[in-house]
Amino acid sequence: MAAATGRDVDDVRLAVAELAQSGDAQVYCGQEPAVVERLEAHRRFRLVMEWEHFHQTRMQLSIPGDDV
Repeated sequence: MAAATGRDVDDVRLAVAELAQSGDAQVYCGQEPAVVERLEAHRRFRLVMEWEHFHQTRMQLSIPGDDV
């Protein structure tokens, strides 16, 4: 993921850990839940987003005339 995004491995690890700790995502190695802080840099993992939780815990702001 770090190579794909051009980010530092530690930055990616912190971001994934924050998603998991906030309940916005779950992280798995195979079928087992993974401890993000213990993942090795080369280890494959699966990031499963909890989109309902993600959207429920965020505010959405819009500006009149904003087409986004």
